Amino acid sequence: MTRDTTLRGIVLMLIFCMIAPLLDVASKLAAEGGMPVGQITAARFVVQGALMLPVLLVMGLSLRMTRKALAYTFLRAFFLILS
Repeated sequence: MTRDTTLRGIVLMLIFCMIAPLLDVASKLAAEGGMPVGQITAARFVVQGALMLPVLLVMGLSLRMTRKALAYTFLRAFFLILS
């Protein structure tokens, strides 16, 4: 038996489209207030992870990654913070 997840995908996309611009606005306001850019970037990673965790848990997805995928993820995060 298969489940149709089209509606769930549409709802998640709509929620993302409402939340994503707010994260950008908050980042720009924090930068104008004198907060260090590195700290803003790190906070965005934390907030994005916190927002995605309930979605992963509801969908029953695993958080496990191969060592190679984990290394690429940390490397990507490093370069984003560096930039």
